[in-house]
Amino acid sequence: MIANAWVVVYDGNGNDTQKSALLAEQRGPEQFYGAWTYDVTVVDWILTHIETTYLSENDHSPQLDK
Repeated sequence: MIANAWVVVYDGNGNDTQKSALLAEQRGPEQFYGAWTYDVTVVDWILTHIETTYLSENDHSPQLDK
């Protein structure tokens, strides 16, 4: 469930060597389990998934009905 997840993604600001993402699940009070990735392909996939699933076509504001 995404409500229990932390997703932090940095697009590198034009520099692929700076791309990174953190995916973590909250499993208890102040307890998280997750992983960092610096793999450009994975970061790009995460960004695309977030944009197509949770953002509207016209802007970058969240679609709260999903």
